Amino acid sequence: MEYWIVYDLASGAERWRGSGVTGAAAGQVLPDGLGIVLVPSAALGGETLDLDVLRDTAAASIDMQAEAIRSIVRV
Repeated sequence: MEYWIVYDLASGAERWRGSGVTGAAAGQVLPDGLGIVLVPSAALGGETLDLDVLRDTAAASIDMQAEAIRSIVRV
C-alpha cells in the first residue's frame, strides 16, 4: 500500500490525499499545475501533515543513499 498527497505546484497547498496499491500513484492523471508526492502513512494521521514524520523519513532515506555511495567509493 502506498499513500500520497496531491499538491499545487505554485503554492505548495495540499489539494487531496490518496492511497492505493504500490504503483497506483504513478498512474494518477493530474490536472496541470498539480504534483504528487509519496508519503509515509504515519504522516497522514491528522488533519494536517505530520512534518516531523516527513523530515525523519527524508533524513533516513538520505542517510541510506549516502551510505550506499560511501560503500562504493571505499572499494
